[in-house]
Amino acid sequence: MTSIDAYLNKCCARLPVNPAEAEDIREELRAHLREVIESCVAEGMDGQAAGQQAMARFGDARSLHNLLERVHHGDLWWVRRLKGMVLGALLGVMISLLLPVGGHLEFAARLFLPAWGDHVRTQSAFNGLVAGGLIGLLSGSRGLFVGWVGGSLLWMAEYVGYFIISTASNIVPTDGGLHLFNSVLLSPVVGGVFGAVVGGICTAVLTAASRLRPEIR
Repeated sequence: MTSIDAYLNKCCARLPVNPAEAEDIREELRAHLREVIESCVAEGMDGQAAGQQAMARFGDARSLHNLLERVHHGDLWWVRRLKGMVLGALLGVMISLLLPVGGHLEFAARLFLPAWGDHVRTQSAFNGLVAGGLIGLLSGSRGLFVGWVGGSLLWMAEYVGYFIISTASNIVPTDGGLHLFNSVLLSPVVGGVFGAVVGGICTAVLTAASRLRPEIR
């Protein structure tokens, strides 16, 4: 493999377009590089030096890849964000409803919201809907990282907010402070895992959908 091929591989790897369009982009870049190389050779450079000069003029491969990713994005940014929000909300509800199936993971379902009352299944589903939707909305190329951070912060804010509201309404149980402390400690684990799953799946599905989109000629 030549250095030009390696450079083009880095520039065109995992672009959010279908394979045929990715190959067109690759060949167009190759043609422009060849033009620069021919120009440098005409100025007296040898072939290898001309190739290095051409790649230097085009810039760092990673930076060029990021630029191509923005230019050739499969959807408009707001369309992708909307799709991510809907997909994240659906995933969140599905995961939250699967937790208490058969009563085997009822304790895990209670971690979705401070279950100081009844209707745990409804609470966890609502929490999964809101949290999953927000994580899906924010998920981009860093779905796992964004999901983990977003899930942790949402869980923590949710428990604290619920505790404040309950305290102001005088409905907080006697062990509410201890429950809050344990819940906040668990937020990076429970919320992080949930968020990482939602964010990772959202990013993977949206990227795959962009790449598999039929090419319009």
